[in-house]
Amino acid sequence: MQPTVLSVLCQEPEGDIQREISPLEFTPDTLKEFWEKARVYRTLFNQEIRKNYDVFLNLILRRGLTEDSIEPTGLFWRVDPNFVGVFYMTNITPEQDAQAHYTFFDGRHRGRVDLCKQMLGYVFNRYNLRRLTVEIPLYATEKTHNFVSKSLGFRKEGRKRKAILFDNEWFDVIVYGLLREEVNGNGIKTNSS
Repeated sequence: MQPTVLSVLCQEPEGDIQREISPLEFTPDTLKEFWEKARVYRTLFNQEIRKNYDVFLNLILRRGLTEDSIEPTGLFWRVDPNFVGVFYMTNITPEQDAQAHYTFFDGRHRGRVDLCKQMLGYVFNRYNLRRLTVEIPLYATEKTHNFVSKSLGFRKEGRKRKAILFDNEWFDVIVYGLLREEVNGNGIKTNSS
C-alpha cells in the first residue's frame, strides 16, 4: 500500500468516517479492481470500455520510455484501502493546467466536500498548478454539475459542442475551471494562502 497523502474526517450520513487518499498502485489486481468498480457506472466510461478490460487498460496505461515498460496516462489516487473512490489528473501541463477527474464508486457526494477541497489544495500545492479544468458531459447528472460548480467552486468556462459519444448519441461537454487565486475563497488551502 502506498503512503497516505491526505487523511480527512468526512461527515457522512452514517457518521464520521476518516477517509485516506493515497497514490494508486498500478498492479494487475488494483487495475482489475478499478475497472470492475468503474464499469458498473454506465456514465463513467463508454460501453466499449465497460465491456472490454483491454480497452480500459489502453485508456489508463501507455508504453513507457522503453519498449518493455508501461506508465499511467496521468496521476491517480485511490480513496481508502477499500477503494471507495478515485481522483486522477490527465492532460497535465507542468506548473500550468491539468484535467481533473473524480468518482465515488458508491455514487455519493454528501459529506465529501472537504475531502475534495483538500485534494484540490494538495494537487495545486504539490504540482504548483495555475489552474485545474473539469469537463462534464451533459448526460451526467445535475448533481455532478452542481457539486463541481457550487460545492467546489469551479466556474463554467464554456461548452464543447457534440464532443463525446455516449450510447450512440453525441453530447455537449461543459468546461469548468478553477484558478489558483480563486481557491482560497472556496475554502481550499494552498501554500500561497
